[in-house]
Parts: sequence; structure tokens; C-alpha cells
Amino acid sequence: MKKKNLLERAMKDINKAKVVSFDVFDTLLLRPYLTPTDLFLHIEKSKEAPFFREARIESEREARKRNSQREDITFDDIYEEIDFIFKPLKQVELDFEMSVLQQNPEMKKVWDYAKSENKKIVIASDMYLPTEIIAEALKKNGFFDYDRIYVSSELGKTKSRGSMYEHIIKDLNVSPKDILHIGDNKHSDYIKAKLYGIQSILYQQVSKQFIEQSTRIKSFKKKAKLDLGKSILIAILALRWQKKHLGMLDADYWGDIGYDYAGPVAYGYTRWISAEAKSENINNLLFVARDGYTLQKVYSTFDTKIKTNYVYAPRLLNLTCRLDYAKKNIKHSSLIIDYFSEIDSEIKKTAQTSKLETWSDYHEFIQENKSLFEKSASKEHLAYKNYLLNTVHDKNKKFGIVDTITGEFSSQKLIQNTLEMTTLGFYWSVIKIKGQRQYDHKMFRSNDISENSWNNIYTKNWDFMELLLTSPELPIKRMALDGSPIYDVTPNESEIIRSKIYPTISDNAVSFANDIKYVFNNVNIYLTPSILIEWVNCFIDKPTKEDIKSMENIKHASDSGHQNHIPLFSTKIPLSYIFKHPKNALNIVKKLGWRTIPQSTAICVTSPLKIRMRGLRMIKILIFPKLKNRYFTLSLNISENCYFQVIVGNEKEN
Repeated sequence: MKKKNLLERAMKDINKAKVVSFDVFDTLLLRPYLTPTDLFLHIEKSKEAPFFREARIESEREARKRNSQREDITFDDIYEEIDFIFKPLKQVELDFEMSVLQQNPEMKKVWDYAKSENKKIVIASDMYLPTEIIAEALKKNGFFDYDRIYVSSELGKTKSRGSMYEHIIKDLNVSPKDILHIGDNKHSDYIKAKLYGIQSILYQQVSKQFIEQSTRIKSFKKKAKLDLGKSILIAILALRWQKKHLGMLDADYWGDIGYDYAGPVAYGYTRWISAEAKSENINNLLFVARDGYTLQKVYSTFDTKIKTNYVYAPRLLNLTCRLDYAKKNIKHSSLIIDYFSEIDSEIKKTAQTSKLETWSDYHEFIQENKSLFEKSASKEHLAYKNYLLNTVHDKNKKFGIVDTITGEFSSQKLIQNTLEMTTLGFYWSVIKIKGQRQYDHKMFRSNDISENSWNNIYTKNWDFMELLLTSPELPIKRMALDGSPIYDVTPNESEIIRSKIYPTISDNAVSFANDIKYVFNNVNIYLTPSILIEWVNCFIDKPTKEDIKSMENIKHASDSGHQNHIPLFSTKIPLSYIFKHPKNALNIVKKLGWRTIPQSTAICVTSPLKIRMRGLRMIKILIFPKLKNRYFTLSLNISENCYFQVIVGNEKEN
């Protein structure tokens, strides 16, 4: 049976009532934080006012202590107690409240129904803010034309003690049973209302509803520390989830991926880039294709002071324009030969009559025909240089190169050498390669070699991050003489699938950034790399059935030539293939990050037991060790060097 929504549950009570009373905060209006005091922390960070949050909480505590004879205090009382260095933030706090408070669309439906039934509507709030501020926030969010507003700070009576309900009954001259009150606080809005004979509906906060319905969100909230960025991210996603739940949004699976994951990742990363670029006096940011496509769009939602360009600098061009390859890297040298064989008949003819098997064969072939390769390469390089100059126009500016991860600095190297000027690279992180020259750069997530953990730097599956931060374009084969990219006209089917789903991902990532701009008036929300990595890893660790199904056809290129593609997370294996090639099918399943129930069952059946022994003193019995998670552990520890364990599921803790 379908669960009734709030309006359906409230209609009967509204019909019986003469007066409908609404709480304000977390009922009619929603703050985009999991904890109300996070608003103070947001002010502290955005206004660079260290310790404001603690001072603001303490000043409210002191104001209540000093005015203990009154049921509630005022906003002025709080700022009378605060340290003088924070007094200028009084108006800032009011401005923040007015900016971030959002309409609760679920409650707006209830409000509108009560209005349509000609019920008397009143507002009842236990709050220190002035009545006019609350009234203005309500009006801004579509709640107006009510009959009375009761605010504890000015009335001197509270719902929490019940005196406000007593006042409302007398003021309206109605019987308590004719009043229906709706609010989120169990004590103040439900229990106390009931004690005064008022009918009440206890409303569950939107963020709590959101967290309860998702094991992924629960896990994310519990992991590590709940800081400001995490608080805001969960609350913003809860607001969108509610709109979807109410049928106000038509987002599909890929739209959700874009908003929930690509949006936060791109926003947090580009906010950092913006701050760093300004500190380095960068005049122009070059967002490198394809990873820079959505990054540039998201960046442009909050920063228009630094000029940006979307530029092509594929790794292949370093090989073909500059013949810059490692002689023992057969992939590089073969790509160079294959590339120029397509556009130079002489190279093609010579290659066809040459024995090319080992890296030395390829390297010697290039060196023996160096003049032919250099002639073609110089044309390619000139075409690329013309393209860059036509794109960036002024090469005297200080350029920043924006990419995601790098090890060889191929894009930065290509652009810097082509423009013949120094650049500063901005990267999510940098893979440390022994002996590799590092160009001037900054990292969003520092790669401390002592940490040596991909999971905490690049997430548990960086290929998923590349899906989030790519573009709808097909792979580039070369640059034309006029500087325009020439795309692969016969791309792999996996690339075509990506190009079809990605516009939806990108558009919704930008929607996330625009929502942040609207709610917070362009103030940063402090999505740190640790938060974003943790959030993405929660997605990877806890797939739903919909995730596994939707990702079945999504593959990523395992080579720079975009020819070999492997499953990103999951894949569907036809029964005909399983019957013909059972061993191959099983090997494919073993390598999958996500498996269906039948696939997991097949793994368990074929690998039911494993025993690890170090003599008779240290024994581990692993039951179904190929399962992704561990489900049961029985240990008998006699000493540090003598123990017996029985483990059901994965040996490693998840």
C-alpha cells in the first residue's frame, strides 16, 4: 500500500479545525544545514571571523542565563552579550538567515489547502529573531496573508512551556479542539499542544526523512566528522530529494548522478581553483578538454572575474606534434606511427614493409625515418599553435591550466611549450612518477607519498570521476590546420553511449551550482576534497539495484587510444556467452566492482572456501571470501601469535 503524503494525512484534521497553526523553522521554512548552529560556522568561515560560532552559542547561553525570569530572549539580548569584535556580524547573521531560508514545498501544499478551505491561519514560533524578520522571510518564500503571527521573543511566551498555546486560545477566542498545530519539535509542537487540548501533527524534518530512506546517506553522515561542507551537502540534496518525492522534478537516473555527484565534485574543486588562481594573479584559466568541460561551466556560475577558455590538449598531440615519447614505451611509439601512417603515404608504405614487434623496432623505425616524421609533426604543431593563439588571443597573460589528475603533465607541457611561456597547473592531485619532470602546479588533494592510498586521494574508482567530469564530445584524433578538433568518426560504442548520457549529467551538475548560488548568494559552501572523496566512495561502496542496472552498459577506455573498453562497475553477460565460455564469464564477473545477486552467487559457488594457515597456531577459515562485504567473524585469540578465525565474507573489513 502506498504511504500517504503529508497533505493526504493532514486533510481530515484540517477539515475539522477552525484554526490551523504552523511552526516556522524546519516546518514552513528550511535551513540548508543539518544543525542550526552550522549557520554561525558558515558566517565564521565566509567572513574570516575565527571562533564566531563558539562565541555566538555562548552569548545566547549567557543571555538566557541573565534573563532567566523571561521565557525567551531577543536577538538584541544575544548581541548584548557577545564579544565586541563580533558585534558587526549582527546584521550579517540576519542577512544570512534571509538568504538561506527556503520554502518547504511539502508544507506549502498543506498551507494552500488550509487557505482553500477558508481556515484561519496563524504562525507560532519559539524564536529569538524579530517578528518583522520572520514575517519577511515567510513572505519571500510564499507564506503570507495569515491572520496572526506569534513569536516568543516579543510575546514573552513559548510553546515549549505551553504559555503561547494558552495565549493563542484566549487571543483567538476559540476552543482548543478547534485548533490544529503543525510543527517538527516533539516536545514543543506536539506534546505541549496536546496537553492544552490542541490537535497536533508532528512533522519530521526533511533532512531526517532524507537520511532515513538511504543507507548511503546514513553511512556518509556517520563517517568521520560532520563538518560544515558535509552538513550543507546533505541538506541541499535533501531539498532536491523532497522536490523529486513531491513530483516537482522530472530528474532521471543520470540527472541524479549529475546533481548529486558531478555537481558537488565540480563545485568544490573549482571553488578551490578560483581562490588559488586569484592568490596567484592568474589572468586566464584554460580548462583542458575533455575533463574541463563541466568544470568551466560550474566555475562560471560563481566567478566571472578571471577569463576562462576551454582548450584541447589531448595527450596524443604531445606525441604527434613534438614526437615526445619514451623510447621503451611501445604504446607511444606505435601510436605515433599509426597516426602519421593515416596522413602520410610514404610513412604508411615504409611501415607496411618493416618488421615492427618490439619497442626497439618501433623506436628505430621512427629514428631512421626521423625527417619524415619531423616534417609531418611540424605541420601538426603549427596547426595546434594557430588554434591556441586564436583561442586565448593574448599570450602575455598569466595562464592557469585546469585538469583533473596527471602524472606526465602532458597537457600543461604541450600548452606551455606551444605558447612558449610558463604556466601554473591546477590538478585534483598528481600521480608521482619516479624520474618524471614536474611542471609548476597546485593540488586540490595533496598526494603525500607516505599516505600511499588511492582511496583517499583519487577515490576508489577514478574512472567514475572521469565519467562525472568529462564532456559529450567524442575522442579527438587530430587537430585540423585551422586549429579545430577532428573527432573520431568511428568511435567505440562505449564512447557513443557516454556522449548520449553526459549532457544530462553536465546540465544537472550546473543546476547544483546554480542552486548553491541562489540559496547562499554565491557564498562558498566549503566542500573539501576529503568530503567529496568520502561522498563518492559511499556511492561506490553502496550501490543500489538501480545503480547496478543503469551502469551495465557504461565502460571506460583502458588505453590512451580509446580502443579498449572495460566495465566501469557492472555488466550484463548474455546467457549464450556464459554457456559457451563459462570460465571467461566467471573471470569477467570476478573483476567487476558491482555484481548482481546471480553473479555474486556464481562467485560464491565457485569459490566457497579458503583456508590460510601458519602452522597450527594461526588459522583463518574464509567462507565465501569473494563476497564484497564481511558479514560475520568468529575469533578465538589465545595470544598474539596464536589465534583461530572463521570469517564469512570478505577477509578485508569494508
